[in-house]
Amino acid sequence: MFLNNIAEAYLTDGQRIKALNYYERIFAPQVKKTPFENEMVKYSIGIVHVEIAEESYIERKYAEASAHLKKALPLLEGAAERLPATPIVHKGLALGLLLQGKVSLSITRRFDANVFYRARKHCLMALSLDKGSQLARETMAEIDALLARYGASAR
Repeated sequence: MFLNNIAEAYLTDGQRIKALNYYERIFAPQVKKTPFENEMVKYSIGIVHVEIAEESYIERKYAEASAHLKKALPLLEGAAERLPATPIVHKGLALGLLLQGKVSLSITRRFDANVFYRARKHCLMALSLDKGSQLARETMAEIDALLARYGASAR
C-alpha cells in the first residue's frame, strides 16, 4: 500500500501527526484491504496514539496523554482480539496499558493494579509467541517493578 509507505516514512522522520493522518486515510472504507491489513492499520493508528501519549506523558501533559490513550486502547484491544497470534499487537497493547496505568497514577495518585496485570498478561502472550522479544521483556520488568513498588504481587 502506497499510503502505508508514506505513513511509515513520516513515523521514521518523527512526524507522528502526519503519519496518523495517512493511516486514517488508509483506514477509509474506499481503500481496499484484506481483513488482516485492516486490523494492522487499526493497530498502526493505535500505536501512533500511544507514541504521542508517551511524549505527552514525558512532558507532563497528562490530560493530553490520557486523551490519546482513550483513542489508542480500543484499537489495540480489538486488534489483539482479532489477531491473537501476532506478537507485535500484544506488545503494543502492553505498552499502551502500561502507559495508561502510569498516566492514571500521575493524575489520580491511585495505583490501579488491574491495568498493570492486563499489561503483564499481554507481555506474557507476546513472549509466548516471540520468546526473544527484548521489548516485551523490558516492558514486563517495568510492570513488575511498579507492582512491587506499590505492594501488588505479580500473579
